[in-house]
Amino acid sequence: MKAYFLLKQNGLFVFLPKNQVQQLLFPPDVVRHQEVIDQKLFEQLLREFFSHFSKGDSILFLSQELVFSKTVQNTPEFVYEDEVKKFIEMVPLSSNSVEEKIIQTKQAIFFMATNSNLYKTIIAIGQQYGCHIKEVVPLTLFNQLLQGQTLSFDTFSCLAKEKSTIEIGDFLHPTKLSQPKKQMPRKQILLLVVCFLCLGGVFFFAAINLGFVSRPSLSSSNAKVTPILSSKPTQSALTPQISENNESATPKKTDIKIQVLNGSGIAGQANTVKSQLTDAGFTSISTGNAAGSPAKITFITFSKRTPVEFRDVILAELKKTFTDVNTQQDPLLETYDVSITTGEAK
Repeated sequence: MKAYFLLKQNGLFVFLPKNQVQQLLFPPDVVRHQEVIDQKLFEQLLREFFSHFSKGDSILFLSQELVFSKTVQNTPEFVYEDEVKKFIEMVPLSSNSVEEKIIQTKQAIFFMATNSNLYKTIIAIGQQYGCHIKEVVPLTLFNQLLQGQTLSFDTFSCLAKEKSTIEIGDFLHPTKLSQPKKQMPRKQILLLVVCFLCLGGVFFFAAINLGFVSRPSLSSSNAKVTPILSSKPTQSALTPQISENNESATPKKTDIKIQVLNGSGIAGQANTVKSQLTDAGFTSISTGNAAGSPAKITFITFSKRTPVEFRDVILAELKKTFTDVNTQQDPLLETYDVSITTGEAK
């Protein structure tokens, strides 16, 4: 590809070969808080912008601040339509402009939503100038690959090779969800088994009384009873039995792997958070710098492995330092149990 596009809240950025970057900043009277205020002027700015690029296929990446997300457990009782409706209602965008994307795993369902007016207009204007955007993908899906990386043409070229992730997260191709098969509750299964056993017993005794089945006779008194000795030693009733199900031990704070990325650009902020969490009992912490422009909101992303009590402790600690802290769960987070991107401090 000849170019990669990154859509942010304040503008559109194009990453070209030889690490060249061009940008179109959105005036506040044209685009504000992800909403297009002046559609005609927005299209005019895009036409002037796209007229400087070569023709070809490309990918549009969405920055983290443009994507709203939520994670719920995937259970047989889960009703997709109801949960999607609840999620869309909580997104602070016009319902006509919201485009949702759903990623389904065996354990969880990951909801994402963004303003489709922004990227659909960009795609339409780009096509007029021969720039064909084939996929629209949230950049947050590549957090692990972007650790310690600076956004550049080469970086986006590496992300473009992650075909499966792009296919899963592409807003232009909705995911078809499969409704989990509803299983019968255990209580009902046990009740049915008991009923069948009772009915079987009734029919058996009825058959005996009616003569269809002979009564079991006792063995002859002359028959010798030979005790059968087992070659295997029997376990004493007083011997404690070992459970076959080895349940995993509850993780400790020292087992939780945490990544802290400086998203504000203020020197030493990631190390400050590391010291704060170390005092709270967490010791496995790595630090780095987040890609992109300075962020105002602090984001905490938890993996499904992080216990609820540890999440509460981490959230409480960060609220002492930062003005706005958002949390989310990412089913794709594997390298770390917790990923933190810092924002504006108090």
